[in-house]
Amino acid sequence: MTDDTMTQEATIEAPEAPPAPAPAAAPEPSVIDVLGDVRVGATVVLGAARMSLGELTGIRPGAVIELDRMVGERADLLANGHLIAHGEVVVVDGTLALRITDIADRDDA
Repeated sequence: MTDDTMTQEATIEAPEAPPAPAPAAAPEPSVIDVLGDVRVGATVVLGAARMSLGELTGIRPGAVIELDRMVGERADLLANGHLIAHGEVVVVDGTLALRITDIADRDDA
């Protein structure tokens, strides 16, 4: 080899780095997350009675109104008028409460 040897230069290009991933977006809130704090009216129904207007206007303190359910039958839990669950009436610290025994089917609501 002589001093006149040609040197070849090679250009090596580095591959492009993939773009940085975009920052993770906050997950979409679920319906429960959005509506979880909305308050609704809850009612426990022990039974019902049908009365004429005359009977209804004639009730006085001490009157007894017979309901359409027997002692020990389950009560209904309604939320804004829609059936949600069934349960049994219990007493907790001197206050009436409802122990849920089953959740109503969508067909029942």
